[in-house]
Amino acid sequence: MLECAIKLKAVADCFGIEVVFISSENEKSKKKEELAFVLYRAIGIFQEVLGVGMDQIMGDSREQKHTFPRFILSNYLFNLGLKKTDIAQIMNKKHTTIKYQLKKYADEYKYNPEFKRIAQKVEAILYDSDTSTISES
Repeated sequence: MLECAIKLKAVADCFGIEVVFISSENEKSKKKEELAFVLYRAIGIFQEVLGVGMDQIMGDSREQKHTFPRFILSNYLFNLGLKKTDIAQIMNKKHTTIKYQLKKYADEYKYNPEFKRIAQKVEAILYDSDTSTISES
């Protein structure tokens, strides 16, 4: 469902159509809608800043230009309060992969000036808006 929401929003944006997610379900559906928006926005930022799209971020490539955005996205979602298992489901990975990505984020940020520069550039945009929160449920 989340993937469909992201794709729907992307297609609607191409045609200048505003998409509003409406649901009669409980708070859990509201959280999913908010998460879909946050993910859509984050993927757009990665594409604009780094030239890397959703397929590359969610894919299996081990190229640095694809792994760095994965590390940053995993860290961003974790900082929003998502559990590692939830992030793993979103990114179609195992939770141990997300655990590894979070560790790599910390290591790369500390020891790799190029990664730190990229992370700071992307995160400055990601965290710049109040829309970067997922409500508690």
